[in-house]
Amino acid sequence: MSKDMTKIVELARQYIRANVSRSNLNVKQIAAHCGVSRRVLERRFREVLSRSPLEEIVDVKIRCAKVMLQGTKLSIAEISRELGFADVKSLRFHFQTSEGMPPGQWRNKHPASTDKAVMSIL
Repeated sequence: MSKDMTKIVELARQYIRANVSRSNLNVKQIAAHCGVSRRVLERRFREVLSRSPLEEIVDVKIRCAKVMLQGTKLSIAEISRELGFADVKSLRFHFQTSEGMPPGQWRNKHPASTDKAVMSIL
């Protein structure tokens, strides 16, 4: 695996983390930011991380949702808006798929804890 491959993926991942709350964040924008085509970016993600850039976007959003569920009293709807999900149903669907339970149930099972523990989710 070349250094350029991992460099492109890391640049893309930094961009995703910096723009996670944008509702219109998409793979085409990320590829443009990295100076490669969408297809090249998708191939690099598959080669380096064995997943797509879109899967990375959703994963980052879910990890941020977990931090917000543990560290704030924001409602699920507010968290959904803050993280740029299309709607609450979208957050619930992706959260359920990722964590095996809806966000409200996850919050009840994972009460607020120390900042260090919350940050370890990210």
